[in-house]
Amino acid sequence: MKVELDPVASAQLDALYDRDPAGGARVDECIDWIEADPMDPRAYRRMFSGGIRAISRDVNGTPWIVLWEPDGEIAVVRAIMPDAQL
Repeated sequence: MKVELDPVASAQLDALYDRDPAGGARVDECIDWIEADPMDPRAYRRMFSGGIRAISRDVNGTPWIVLWEPDGEIAVVRAIMPDAQL
């Protein structure tokens, strides 16, 4: 499935890569899971009302979350942030 990042999510991922390249790569891997198989349990560990899905990933002891939703033939990543901010 093709994945697009909302401008806010893109900026959040860029900022993480700037601060912590290895952490950015760990979160970016979540996006790869969505792209490879959005039905893979790794690609949606949690689901919220309205169809928003969430993947949590540890980055240096802090859980980060990737929020995404399917939109037809694409998946749109809406936000990337520390899980505590949700």
